[in-house]
Amino acid sequence: MKLHLSIFFILVLTACNSNKMKREEIPGVYLYSEGGYKLELREDGTYHHSYTAAHGNVIEKTGTWELHSFGREILFKDFSFLTSSTAPADWNSKLRVEGNKIDLMYDWKDDIYYRRTIKK
Repeated sequence: MKLHLSIFFILVLTACNSNKMKREEIPGVYLYSEGGYKLELREDGTYHHSYTAAHGNVIEKTGTWELHSFGREILFKDFSFLTSSTAPADWNSKLRVEGNKIDLMYDWKDDIYYRRTIKK
């Protein structure tokens, strides 16, 4: 029985590690699933977030990002959703990876995300 449990835990840990993203896999341009927003994650650990309104005005914000050590979540420092009235704050976004698609999840329940469209 103990041998079976040990094998089970080894398989689980191996599966978790195989899903771990590497920092160099993250940079790129991500577009918001609901439109208007673009989020560029740069190799140097900075990001550029912008929103283009229907009339052409652009709102922009920059900051830093880091990949959590377990490789499935990104911390954005001083993040702003730009059109929201809330003050900038740290934002943790879980990664959803399916094949070659990478999504930064905003809302799992309603399937709202930023999807990488250009890899850096």
